[in-house]
Amino acid sequence: MPKLIVLLADQLSPALASLQQLHSDDVILLAEVGREASYVKHHKHKIILLFSAMRHFAAVLQQQGHRVCYIHYGSVANVHSLVR
Repeated sequence: MPKLIVLLADQLSPALASLQQLHSDDVILLAEVGREASYVKHHKHKIILLFSAMRHFAAVLQQQGHRVCYIHYGSVANVHSLVR
C-alpha cells in the first residue's frame, strides 16, 4: 500500500528518514500553505525563500523519479491549512 509522505519547509533534506525508506508507489506531498506562512510574523523574503527551496527540492525529487504532489501558494487547489 502506498504511503503519503508530507514534507514541511524545514524538512528539505535527502537524508530525512522518511525519504530513505521510499517505495516506488509512495507519494511525497509538499504544499505552500498560507497558514504556515502567516501563523508567526515572518519577513516576506523569508517566506519567499522557504517556498523557493520547497519548489527546488520538489523538482529534484521528481528528477530522481519520485512521485511528487506539489501545491503552489495561490493555486486553485491550494489549501489554507494542513489540518483543515
